[in-house]
Amino acid sequence: MEKTERLDFRLTTSNRKLIERAALLLGQPLTAFAVQALVRQAEQVIEQDTQRKLTARDWETFVKLIGSKKQPNAALVKAARKFAAMQRGEK
Repeated sequence: MEKTERLDFRLTTSNRKLIERAALLLGQPLTAFAVQALVRQAEQVIEQDTQRKLTARDWETFVKLIGSKKQPNAALVKAARKFAAMQRGEK
């Protein structure tokens, strides 16, 4: 994989020493350790954002709604369209 992007940032001395120690403990170069940690954290944040947890009551309500013949109200239709546009990268 060709690496073409660069990310520069400043650290406190104590943060750098902590990161260097962790990388050393894993036998990894500092840069590889840092990139791996950043990517792992980014994936977790994105996963948490895309997953929704429902309470038992909300789940029951959801199941009832998807099984019903009722049409969604205008606000729900508007929200669904807005969400679909966001997924496509539109504003």
